[in-house]
Amino acid sequence: SRQINNCNGEITNLLCLGLICHYQGQYNEAVKYYQQALKTNIKLEDLTSEYLFLKAKTLGNLGITYHNLDKYNESVQCNESSLALFHQLGDQRGEASALLGLGQDYYTLGDYEKGFDCTQQALDIAQEIGDRYNEAEALNILGMLYREMGDYEQAIDLHQQQIIIVREVGDLRGEGYAMGNLSVVYEKLEDYVQSGNYAQKHLAISQRLGDRRGEGAALHSLGIALLELSEFTDALKILQTALAIFKEVDSKSEEAQILQDLAIVYWELNDIDSALECCYKALDLITALELPSIKNCQELIEQIKNNEQQRD
Repeated sequence: SRQINNCNGEITNLLCLGLICHYQGQYNEAVKYYQQALKTNIKLEDLTSEYLFLKAKTLGNLGITYHNLDKYNESVQCNESSLALFHQLGDQRGEASALLGLGQDYYTLGDYEKGFDCTQQALDIAQEIGDRYNEAEALNILGMLYREMGDYEQAIDLHQQQIIIVREVGDLRGEGYAMGNLSVVYEKLEDYVQSGNYAQKHLAISQRLGDRRGEGAALHSLGIALLELSEFTDALKILQTALAIFKEVDSKSEEAQILQDLAIVYWELNDIDSALECCYKALDLITALELPSIKNCQELIEQIKNNEQQRD
């Protein structure tokens, strides 16, 4: 049994190191620690429930990290394995976490039906066992799903519910996510002043937490608000800062989105060469990641080119 305790201790240490890297935006480093934890040798007869719990937890963390690295298929596999182990252990909190990981994956992959299904299951479990953290996260993902389906009122309502819970449990990071998502909803509603206000709140929280990814997302939303309010020079500066952050944390999908927004800013500033350069960089990233936004990017390139020909 000493061997098991040593083994579990080693896995716990690797898990902690992985989490530290993850929160600092060092996702590739985090992956190494999680994979090392999963490779820890243990004899078959020593498969205690504590060991299985740690393995399930590691798989779940690895899933989140893969998601942030835009490796969505790997993320789905990790979350499904994590879900199966937590189910085997009868650990409902773990099941809810794994289902939320899947909900997030399917949301990003544009499979909203599966996203709804997983997230709603997670919400039901979380409410049943009084798990406020996962309940808030489920409301967050459902809000994002409703937003993408065009039901903005429902999205706002869900994020407001989320804010009540995260404040109650003192989850500042969760509050930041809620502010960030409300900023995006108001952007869709074309209320750019309100969108900018929520982006500023998200930015302040992210900077306080040292959350680089959150900071990048907040600056991205703020940049879009400034672009729509025709503050092009400010928008350019803010979006370039956001782009640098997402390059730093190696998030290619966010990089691609910001490049497209930068293209529009350059276009508005009559710098057509820079606009097209941003578009082509974005197109390369989107193509490599097989993201659903490829059509939008191609249309933007056509618009800029046609507009330029008309001017000539």
